[in-house]
Amino acid sequence: MVAALLFAMCGCGNGNKPKREVLKSANLLSGDLYVRVAGPTGVVDYLVNRLKASAFDTYGHGAFLPPHVRRHRREKVCSITHSIGAADSSSLQAWRGRTVRVDVYGHNRSSEAIFCQILPLVLAQGS
Repeated sequence: MVAALLFAMCGCGNGNKPKREVLKSANLLSGDLYVRVAGPTGVVDYLVNRLKASAFDTYGHGAFLPPHVRRHRREKVCSITHSIGAADSSSLQAWRGRTVRVDVYGHNRSSEAIFCQILPLVLAQGS
């Protein structure tokens, strides 16, 4: 009984369920930047919290994307699939070996391309 209660309180098991979340840049210079994160719930939540701390807002859940992005797949700037490993944050080690996918969409290819290059640092060791 106590073990079941602890299991329910910690949310264990829920962290492995698949989840997708879409974020939109809150920065005026990159306001057309959308990021879709898909993977285990715990990893997605970690990344979403890190991105929200760096000027992103929640835009939606699931497969939803803005209509202009859905119609124009060519607006996908990059797609990064990352396997959680030993070099990633200690907060992600429970999902070692699991993968997360981050898709970046936008109109301004140069600023979004820079974002694509620094995105792996969000997964890096640290906080």
